[in-house]
Amino acid sequence: MATIHYSVSGEGRGHASRARVLIDRLRARHRIVVHCYGDSEAMLAPLYQGTDVSIRSIPGLRFAYDRRGHLNRSLSLLGAVPFLCQLKGETQRLARLLEADRADLALVDFEPLLPRAARLAGIPVMAVDHQQFLTACDLSILPWRLRSGAGILAQFVRSFYDGPLPSVISSFFFPPLRRGVSGVVQVGVLLRREFEHTVPETGSHLVAYLRRHPPEQVLSALLFCGHPVRVYGAAETGTWANLTFRPVSASGFAEDLAGSIGLVSTAGNQVIGEALSLGKPVLAYPEPGNIEQSINAHFIKALRVGWSAPVAELTPELVQRFVEHAPILATRIDARRMDGGPLALRAVEAELSGERRLLGDLAKKPRVLPALSGPTIVARPGPA
Repeated sequence: MATIHYSVSGEGRGHASRARVLIDRLRARHRIVVHCYGDSEAMLAPLYQGTDVSIRSIPGLRFAYDRRGHLNRSLSLLGAVPFLCQLKGETQRLARLLEADRADLALVDFEPLLPRAARLAGIPVMAVDHQQFLTACDLSILPWRLRSGAGILAQFVRSFYDGPLPSVISSFFFPPLRRGVSGVVQVGVLLRREFEHTVPETGSHLVAYLRRHPPEQVLSALLFCGHPVRVYGAAETGTWANLTFRPVSASGFAEDLAGSIGLVSTAGNQVIGEALSLGKPVLAYPEPGNIEQSINAHFIKALRVGWSAPVAELTPELVQRFVEHAPILATRIDARRMDGGPLALRAVEAELSGERRLLGDLAKKPRVLPALSGPTIVARPGPA
């Protein structure tokens, strides 16, 4: 049995959802200590309270949004100052903890403290996230604006981790790796166990997955779309006309999504992959200013398994047209599980055992991927 320390970004819920899959798979054989904050701490702490998985709070970086729900870069940078001021001290504290705990491996999901601490303590460290696609993948197929933004964001990701790491990239799309990149394993989305035994069926409602305080434009588009909508993630409760606000619940979300027409959501990788794994098309609206989500939205359109639109263009009429085209979009989705969990687990075990050769073999191993990979990625988006 090994001791694994796992740090998880607290910005959004997708990181925690992804981490939970690996935590549950690893805890059967290893001791797991999780370091998290924000949304991840709020999700994971109640789940593992009183169990063999330890949850420890750490400081972290958060994005700032304005009243319209737009990402505010200036406020985000300003809010990062206190964290940066304590980065060195927190890194040293965490390194001492790793040494005292005799940690065998550090796993990181887009969190900057643990990789620095692990290097300081001489502990192997591995990234398991989505963001590494920006540094490892050939994104020359993107339009110039997104390609330029991806290049800038890739520098941020590298600095976030303080250099390259062996990586597991979890994604619903699979662009080729850049020439010369090694130690990287591409896997599908890490599906939570609530999705493993859920049987999809055709329903009459939409599911919406929103930020805690979504833009008014989004709520208005859903409110007047003419279809019942089950809303997850927003701060509101109760029922407003056709909108039913659900409490955060993995099982409830999986069940509602499985019986839905499709998903309306921000363009987060994890939630998109979960919807596609159930054969549900996605209408995605990337958060303004969020380049990563804009790239995710591009691939939704390029794969022709959903639509995307800026927040300002999300209207009741657009949602209605999405519903009309949903059956066509659904036929383009390979509903086989996009579950990247088993391959991700093998990659982590290979890194844990020091079998870098095996890790390389996993990276080169041909994968039977759904029809969401290969030439379809660069297909011209159709009207549906």
